[in-house]
Amino acid sequence: MMYRSLLRLLPVAIPLLVAPTPSHAQADSSIPHTVDDAVRILRTRWLAPTDVDRFLRTPKGIATAEMHFPFGMQVRNEFRLWQGNAALLRSCGVSEPEECSGIIFDRLWETLRTFADSGLVRALDCQFKLSEGVQIRYAGFYRLRLAEILDSVQAQIDRQLPRLRSTLPASCSVAVGLQLRRQAGPNPACWARIEFSEDGRDPVSLEGFLGWFAWRNAFTPVHTPPYLELRFNDPCAWPSQPPQFQPTRPPG
Repeated sequence: MMYRSLLRLLPVAIPLLVAPTPSHAQADSSIPHTVDDAVRILRTRWLAPTDVDRFLRTPKGIATAEMHFPFGMQVRNEFRLWQGNAALLRSCGVSEPEECSGIIFDRLWETLRTFADSGLVRALDCQFKLSEGVQIRYAGFYRLRLAEILDSVQAQIDRQLPRLRSTLPASCSVAVGLQLRRQAGPNPACWARIEFSEDGRDPVSLEGFLGWFAWRNAFTPVHTPPYLELRFNDPCAWPSQPPQFQPTRPPG
């Protein structure tokens, strides 16, 4: 399944949601027996409006992979998947609790879109397609400060956008963009943790690059067409180059 491959891609997920406290979950005595029931409980009882908005503005594969970290175990425990909730497993069409929770998260993402403004959903889909199409080369980034890395990423986006816009569906606005907008950071003097920069695997999609890079440097990417907002939790996570995270294979 897609979420399994993305879990391998994201060694530590960007914090997306905050799992409910045990008292919150225990107060809900209902146990879902279908995927739709499970989605309804998550949407109406577990998720705050800010969680819903963040989930909606994240591409499906990444959003559902990220959701496994705060919610996966909670869902499997509270929905009694480990205790053999046969009806819910049957509704998922699988026998493994972890796979079932992944199917629930996929359906949740799809369901939230039906409650959102159709124009926003269309704009997000167009931007998701662009961000998956943009290919980022990151070799040598370990020499740069964080702001310089983001400048390079934006320059690479700008070079590729004219071609990528031509591949979008006709329903996408000609004005669709992919402008990085930085909120509350970064400090121009600060460095970045980017120990994978010399792994020889570039280029990768912009979405994939940010999946590796953002959590290491204390910011969260959020799609807000025509912008891709970078919301910094810490404007200077690395005041100096982190020696413990230098590239393992620097160029000779």
